[in-house]
Amino acid sequence: MVANSSSWDKKDDAWKVEASDINVKQITDEEFYNYFIVKDEVKDFIQLVQKKIIQAPKGYGKTLFLRKKASNFIKKHPNETFPRDGLCEDGKDHSIPILEDNTFKKNYYISEEDLKNKSRVSGKISNIKNAWMASIIQAAYDYVNNVGGKSVNKTIASFRNNLSLSAKELEKKLNDGTLQGFDQECYIFIDNIDRMVDFGYEIFLSDDERHIEDIGIFQFWVAIQVAFCLAINELPKKHIHVYGAVRHEALSLLDESYFEYADLTKLQRLMTCLDYNKNDIEKIYFNNIALSMGCSPISKNEQREAIVKYYGLRKPVIFNGLIKKNEKLFDYLYRHTLYKPRDIVNIGYKIRYTCKKHIADREEFIKMVVHEKSLYKSIVGDYLTEIGSPLQGKINVLANYNSDIKNILTINDLKTICRWINRIGKDEECDECIDCDKFHYFCYLYNAGLLGVEKAQSKKVTQKFQLPHQRDEILTGGYRSIHRLRKKDYFFLHPLLYGRAKFSANTKILIGDGDLFYKIYKYGIRSDDGRKYNVSMYLSENWKIKFKVIFDKNFSVYEELLRTAKDILDSQEIRKYLPESEIEKVYEMASKLEINRFSTHIDI
Repeated sequence: MVANSSSWDKKDDAWKVEASDINVKQITDEEFYNYFIVKDEVKDFIQLVQKKIIQAPKGYGKTLFLRKKASNFIKKHPNETFPRDGLCEDGKDHSIPILEDNTFKKNYYISEEDLKNKSRVSGKISNIKNAWMASIIQAAYDYVNNVGGKSVNKTIASFRNNLSLSAKELEKKLNDGTLQGFDQECYIFIDNIDRMVDFGYEIFLSDDERHIEDIGIFQFWVAIQVAFCLAINELPKKHIHVYGAVRHEALSLLDESYFEYADLTKLQRLMTCLDYNKNDIEKIYFNNIALSMGCSPISKNEQREAIVKYYGLRKPVIFNGLIKKNEKLFDYLYRHTLYKPRDIVNIGYKIRYTCKKHIADREEFIKMVVHEKSLYKSIVGDYLTEIGSPLQGKINVLANYNSDIKNILTINDLKTICRWINRIGKDEECDECIDCDKFHYFCYLYNAGLLGVEKAQSKKVTQKFQLPHQRDEILTGGYRSIHRLRKKDYFFLHPLLYGRAKFSANTKILIGDGDLFYKIYKYGIRSDDGRKYNVSMYLSENWKIKFKVIFDKNFSVYEELLRTAKDILDSQEIRKYLPESEIEKVYEMASKLEINRFSTHIDI
C-alpha cells in the first residue's frame, strides 16, 4: 500500500457517520470516487444532469451523494445553482404539524377512510404534487431575484405554507402571471424531505387513536415523497431542475393497486436506487481504513495486512469463544450491524476514537466496543426511531419474561412469547397475525432486520435477515408479513439483541445474514459442505459429539434429536444395517450425553 498525495487531509474524513461532517467541496471527483463510492450507479447520479432523484433507506449515503452533486453543480453553474452555498435545502428544519390545520387535513391528509377510495387518494396526491410545483416555481423565482435575501430552504418553507391553502388557491398560485413569465435556468437541491413529517403527536393519543393516526401520518409521509418525484417529472417549467433524496420505504410500497396516480415507470429515468450487499459494505469499511491510514484504496490481497497494521493485532481475526474458532474481523463487525453503511462506519468510529495506545489486548477491546450500550443505542435505538417502529421504547418488553429467550426459536416459541406479551391465556383463541390487532413483537423485529429466517440454498440452509432496502413494510405495522414467517421452521435473533431483554446465545452457530444454519433431517443431517450423512455416520458422529452443532437442553431441536434417535434405534428395518456393537454404543452414549449450556457471552 503506497500513500497517496491528496488535496485534503484524508485522515479527517475517515469514519464520518454524518454526511455533514464531510467537506465535499474540498474533495476532488477522483478522490471521492475512489474512497466514497462503491457502486457505479452513484457515479452516474453525481455526473448526469437527468438523474434527479436518489432513492435509498436511511443510512445509505443519500445526503452525501446529493451534496457532492450540488457541489459539482455550483462549480459549473455558480449563478444558477441554489442554495448558493453548494449544499442543499434541509427539510428537517421545517416539520409539518399535521394535526393542527383543518384545511390541511381536508385537502392533503390521507386518512384510513380515504384508503378505501382510490380516486380520493389520487386526488390528494395530486393536490400535494401541485403544492410542490407551486413551491418549486416560487422558490426558483425568489432565488434568482434574491427575494428574501440569502435565506435558504425557500422551496421547503413555501411548500409548508402551501399546505394551508385550498386546492383552488393552489391552482391560482400556479397560474400567477409573474411566475408564468419566469424563464431563467436554475438548479435547486433539496434533502431530508422524509423528515418534514411531525411524529410528535403520539404521546397525546390513546393506543386506538394512535393506530388510526399512524396509518394517516404514514400515508402522508409516503405521499409527500411520491408527490415530490411527480412534481419534478411534471414541472411545466422545463428550465427549472430540482434534485432531491427520498426514502426507499416510501416508494417501494407503490404499485398500481396502492396508488393509481403514481406511475413509477415514468420516474425511473430520473431515479438512482441504492442497494448494498456484504461485499459493498466491506469495500466501504476498507476504504475508511485507507482514509484513516492516509494510503491508497486497499485491494483484496492487502486486506489482511491492513487489518493487522491498523488495529495492532497479531492476526486479522477475532477469536470467537462460542464456536472456538477464529472469525474474520470484518465478518464479526458486519454481523453486529443492521447491514447499513452507516453502521459499519459507526463501529469503525467507536473503535478508532476510544482505543488507546496502552491497551494491550486489542482483540478483547474491539469486542468490548461492539457490545457497548451506547453503540447498541446508536445502531438499533436510533434506527427504530428513524423508521417509526412500534418497537420504540418497547424493545425490552421481555425484561420480566420468566426464562431466557434463546437466539434460535421455533414458531411455537414465538407464539408462546407473543401470548405472554399480549396476556393471552393458554385456553384463549390466538388469531393468525394477519387477523390480529395485538402487539406484533416478532413481526416488528423481522421487519426491522432483527429477526432472521431460514433460507435453503443449493443443498445447505442459511440464515436470512431483511436488508434495509428489502424492508418494505417497516412503517406499516408489519401485519402482512407474519404469514411468511410461519412457513419457516426456525427463527434467529440478531446478535445486537443478545444480553438485552433476556436474549441469550445457546448454540455454536454464528447468527448473521448469509451465515450457515445446520439443518437436522429425520434420518440424517447435512454438514456445512452440504453432504448428507447416512444413518450410521449420523449416530456415531452425533452421539460422540463430533457434529458441529450442540444444542441447549431447553432447545426444542435437542428434543427432536432424541426423538429421532429413538425412532432410528426402534426401527427394526434400520437395525438390520447397523452392527449390534454400534447400537449398544449409541444407547450408552445417550445415557451419558451432556449438552453444553451457553449463557450470554462477549464472543457471540
